[in-house]
Amino acid sequence: MKLTKIYLLLFFTSIMVAQNKYQKGHYILNNGTKVDCYIKNYDWKNNPTKIETKQTLDSQNIDITIQECKEFSIDNESKFIKQTVDIDTSPDGGYNTLTKSKEPIFKSFTVFLKVLVEGKYSLYNFESEAISERFFYKVDNSEIKQLVYKRYMNSDSGQTNVYSNEAYKIELNKTVTCPENIILNAANLEYRKNKLADFFIKANSCNGIANNSFAAKDKSIKVNFKPVIGINNSSINIYRKFGNINGSHDLSKEVSLSFGGEIEFILPFNNNNWSFYIQPTYNTYDGNATLYYPQYITPYYAVSANLNYLNIPIAGRRYFHFSPKSKLFLNFGMNLTFISKKSELNVERQGTINYEGNRFNFLLGIGYQFNKISIELVQYSNLELKTVSNEDVSDTFKNMSLNLKYKLF
Repeated sequence: MKLTKIYLLLFFTSIMVAQNKYQKGHYILNNGTKVDCYIKNYDWKNNPTKIETKQTLDSQNIDITIQECKEFSIDNESKFIKQTVDIDTSPDGGYNTLTKSKEPIFKSFTVFLKVLVEGKYSLYNFESEAISERFFYKVDNSEIKQLVYKRYMNSDSGQTNVYSNEAYKIELNKTVTCPENIILNAANLEYRKNKLADFFIKANSCNGIANNSFAAKDKSIKVNFKPVIGINNSSINIYRKFGNINGSHDLSKEVSLSFGGEIEFILPFNNNNWSFYIQPTYNTYDGNATLYYPQYITPYYAVSANLNYLNIPIAGRRYFHFSPKSKLFLNFGMNLTFISKKSELNVERQGTINYEGNRFNFLLGIGYQFNKISIELVQYSNLELKTVSNEDVSDTFKNMSLNLKYKLF
């Protein structure tokens, strides 16, 4: 099957099955009207600016934007409120992006803040493509403000070091209080969702205030391990523009087994629909062909190829759930190939070419998982075996794999 056909298959399949669940919830319009409905739950990593709603599961979809409503909630799952707040827009990526000032760069935005904890002391968060996760808080009915944490660069003794402005610790120690016999200290509090949520829940509890928490769900990365057995359908094409065996020649298509394992990391957003994985497998290929050139006195050339190699795909995966136990998935990424020194091409009366070395190519795959068992079809892009190739000479490895996996944990 050609790679372009695989692309088309994956594209149209993803369109047909791409869906998240509509769940019961409500939204509140700017005039205070509460509308019960079903809301499409994307388990948003970045805070949304609109929601997709239905009055019934069979009715037409209606988009509700941030301009139209001031709050929405998915029952027992999440809650967002519209607020105009000052957000620190300081870059917080790699070392070279940090500013030299510890002071936040505030800009005013109207956004949907996600509610993490509600009570006397309330906690919220915001994240977007351009702004790393920021946390906000409120005491009783006061103004919502950001808890400031900023990394910055500064020169110290001639060396540039990274420092942190941890003003949020001072702010929380000043404003969040408990009875005298209960110690609640933010000095060692990390600027992380679960740590801050626990702090706010304790603060409300020690004041005898009930908590409404939306931060209890585990949002850590989950790891799966799956033994893998595969069936490879492989071939090699050799091309020589000049010489006794000039032309393009396909060696035999061979079916072989592969063995290995997959380590998968499930990402904690978008309803666990995204993951990335590493899947080392040991593979072999033994192919041959007989080339015929009637113009020569000895017209036949026996060609054989032997490959022993380790494939290590490092790729992403997108799941499409049919039910809690049944789901389709797509794979896409790169593949590292480590070819052993025993791998070579032998052409009768022409000598031997050794293929030892490291290469990389790309992969696309489609699969289905039911409970702990999954099966997938993976198409790899063509892999050039010669360490030095040009338009006149090439040895191209082609491979497609059918893999069976079982999730141990």
